Amino acid sequence: GTRVIATDEAGLRAALEAANLTARPSRDGGFIVDAEPEDVGRAALAGGVAVAQIGPSGASGLEQLFFDLTKPLEAVS
Repeated sequence: GTRVIATDEAGLRAALEAANLTARPSRDGGFIVDAEPEDVGRAALAGGVAVAQIGPSGASGLEQLFFDLTKPLEAVS
């Protein structure tokens, strides 16, 4: 995956969704996207979003996945 950060997180999320890219929030800001950095950059460009950081998610992606899979279930109302 790719970790991407932009000052306009809402705009970035919208751009990623418009490009049909799956993204989840990163613990340390931005998003982890299930795509290559080039595809994420193209989506941000198409959405008119300036990217502050972009690159392979590396260990933070695996760490985030662990936390996502092991977090307690929230009560359903």
